[in-house]
Amino acid sequence: MASLNQSFTKFDKDTFLIRFVISDTQVNLSSYYAWWGVSTTVGSNPLIEKATGGWTTGASGTGLTMGSNYADITMTQADFNGNGVTGKLDVGNYYHELVIAQSSNASDSVVVANGTFNVNESLFTNEDYRW
Repeated sequence: MASLNQSFTKFDKDTFLIRFVISDTQVNLSSYYAWWGVSTTVGSNPLIEKATGGWTTGASGTGLTMGSNYADITMTQADFNGNGVTGKLDVGNYYHELVIAQSSNASDSVVVANGTFNVNESLFTNEDYRW
């Protein structure tokens, strides 16, 4: 069953790990494929995509790893820009979605989490020395 409204807030240009725990699984998910996307709305094209190695739909296999009952997504400063660059996140509110599958072509994919990803502005990250 999907975990709806998995909303969270992070700060612009920070580096962090997002962990989604899949609590209702009865199998080890470490060999599963996964994709995570962030867009302005559920119907718009993803601005950020992360995937496990071997995922053949959408993103290349970087920034996402699967564990026995969790998915870890790595976000770095390179995922942010603050200047409206395509494929980067600015300060704002976004839709995010995590999908897992046993097959790399996602033919058996299941949405396991979604929600709002809030990117807040930060006094610290606005300083010139962060660039």
